[in-house]
Amino acid sequence: AVAAAGVDGDNGGTGRHDADADLAAAIAASLAEGGGGSSGGEIMVAAAAPIPEEPGPGEPGTVTLAIRVPSGARLQRRFRSSDTVGGVEAYVAATAETDMSRHVLTTAFPRKQLREPGATLKDAGITDKEALSVEPTSAR
Repeated sequence: AVAAAGVDGDNGGTGRHDADADLAAAIAASLAEGGGGSSGGEIMVAAAAPIPEEPGPGEPGTVTLAIRVPSGARLQRRFRSSDTVGGVEAYVAATAETDMSRHVLTTAFPRKQLREPGATLKDAGITDKEALSVEPTSAR
C-alpha cells in the first residue's frame, strides 16, 4: 500500500513527492526482505496508510505542519486538511524512520494525542502552522 502513494496527481514539479514515494517503497522492500530482526537495533517503520501527496504552496485547504520527532529533528511539510492522521503517521514513519506503532502524534496546545488514524486533519482539529510532536505511546 505504501508504494502506491502518489499514483494520482502532479507533484508540482518539485520531485519531492517522488522522493517520499521512493523512500517509502525502499523501506517497504527492505522490511519484506527481512530487514528487521535479530540484532534488535533496527527500527520498524511500517505504516498502514499511504503517504499523501504534498499539496502545492497556496493550495486551498492546505495546512503546514511542523513535527518534532524522537531524534530531536524537526520535519516541516504541507498536507491537505482532508488528509488523515494515518497519512501524517506514514510520512513520519518513512521520513524519520520511526515506528509509529510505538509512538503517537501529539498536539502542543492544547495537548492532545491523535489516536484516530482514519480521522481527517480537519476532524482532528489540526490547523495551519500547527506544531506536533512524536512521543512514545507510554507518555501520558
